[in-house]
Amino acid sequence: MPAEEPSEDVVDLPVEEPYVAEPVEDETEIEDEEEPEPAPEPERLEAPAARASTEPVPRFVEFRPGNSLSYLFGTLFAIFFVGAVIGIFWAVSNGGRPALIAAGAATFAAMASWWALLNWTPAIVSISNGTLEISRGSTGESWDLRDPATELTMPEKVTRSWKATLRNDVGKQFTITSSTVEPEQFVSIVEHYRALGPEN
Repeated sequence: MPAEEPSEDVVDLPVEEPYVAEPVEDETEIEDEEEPEPAPEPERLEAPAARASTEPVPRFVEFRPGNSLSYLFGTLFAIFFVGAVIGIFWAVSNGGRPALIAAGAATFAAMASWWALLNWTPAIVSISNGTLEISRGSTGESWDLRDPATELTMPEKVTRSWKATLRNDVGKQFTITSSTVEPEQFVSIVEHYRALGPEN
């Protein structure tokens, strides 16, 4: 018997593919996974001015000037001493009034420079717990920066010609220049103790 041909209805039917379920991840495993820790933020560098403003004011500060004047007096003494020796030899060899005057002037200048070198004492400015002191050798004057009666005058801005003036009880004036102290540090310390007011 000849085989029966499939009907058109059967041939045209779509072939259904078997359904395969997608794997479902275990929720417990997802919950157990630790979240990554956030990276630490880089440390911010504070500006130098901000750090300086928070630094405490030292209880004792001493300002010592340099030795520029000592070097100056020493140099002048050496120059005038050599000039005096040359002038004396010139006066002895040639004679005459001009040579004697030159030798005498050089000798006097050398002696004056030597005297200044030995006797010049720089002024030392110090601030100790609110007390400002200016000492020169064995003598000195002191002022209480907390006392409103202290006559201390300073310019508003720090320049090359900066200077502060003080007066003692008898009215004698003392001058502090930028070559004697560090103006910025001196002003900040003075303003700090002025703001504190007098001690109780």
